[in-house]
Amino acid sequence: MLLLDLDDTIFPTRSIPPQRVQRIIDVCEAALRPRFGPAQTATIIAKLWHRPFDVVMQHFAIPPTTQAAIAQRIRHLSFTLEIQPFPDYPQLLDLPFRRVLVTTGFTKLQEAKIEGLGIAADFEAIYIDDPTEAERRHKIGWFQSILAHYQISPATCWVIGDNPDSELRAGKALGMNTIQRLGPETQAAPLADYSIRSFVDLKTILLGG
Repeated sequence: MLLLDLDDTIFPTRSIPPQRVQRIIDVCEAALRPRFGPAQTATIIAKLWHRPFDVVMQHFAIPPTTQAAIAQRIRHLSFTLEIQPFPDYPQLLDLPFRRVLVTTGFTKLQEAKIEGLGIAADFEAIYIDDPTEAERRHKIGWFQSILAHYQISPATCWVIGDNPDSELRAGKALGMNTIQRLGPETQAAPLADYSIRSFVDLKTILLGG
């Protein structure tokens, strides 16, 4: 079974037109600028394009009350996105493996990405790890639930994602195989058993040729 991340794994997050998520930017700027100033606020917002909300908030030591205020406003926003997966995405669909999508982010935003990409039918199941949920499972919790639900061994699972501190760490902790999708400027992480720059490379890794 393939357990796939979404952002920067199936599609490039930077392909989202900024105007489509301007309301998120506005919410963050209104909450952060009085405390951090325009330059630091811009840096924080830029990080949100590539890392989960809670990870960025912790990295910049954003006060919990500010985090909660931002999350509360963003959770109720709706989005319409017109985006495309990476050009090599069809190569993933050609592989004879069951596929499950496990993505981190605000539920409505992640649902809008999935709808905009038109990929929901490509997965046996879709799980959203929302960092604002009171009883959040994190990706390791979702992976454990998947193992239990399908009654499969971790050794038969392949976690494919870009983030070594999220899906790859969770997969490795559970004894799963890990494959890191590298971006133009990223290097392979120690937690990745394999690294790829295209889904074309999966055939060799998963099928031996």
